[in-house]
Amino acid sequence: MTRMTFRYVPYVIVQDPAVRAEYSARCVDDGCGADSGVRRHPLDVEVWQRGHTETTRHTRYRRTAANYAVMQPREGSGGSGRVRGALVSALLTALSVGCLLGTIIATAVTGHSP
Repeated sequence: MTRMTFRYVPYVIVQDPAVRAEYSARCVDDGCGADSGVRRHPLDVEVWQRGHTETTRHTRYRRTAANYAVMQPREGSGGSGRVRGALVSALLTALSVGCLLGTIIATAVTGHSP
């Protein structure tokens, strides 16, 4: 087994303050597909959902919230540090399993694959 060493700078992920978050919803009832469009506040999406339900009696929606993130070096890191390849592999494997588990749970709960 080949061992690898990665050099890294510890980063923190922060929401980009220059860009506002975006929210939307899409009706997934009976293949409707009606879309709220991008809104700047989640309450605006809820108002759209309530109106759509009132006129169509549809009750299932896929909601999305998106924002922009910036990677910033952690204070005092100085850009030094070492992470062994085995640790990185273990972390990536754990992340993959977590994503797969989330997909399985979402499919079991909703009956639809995300």
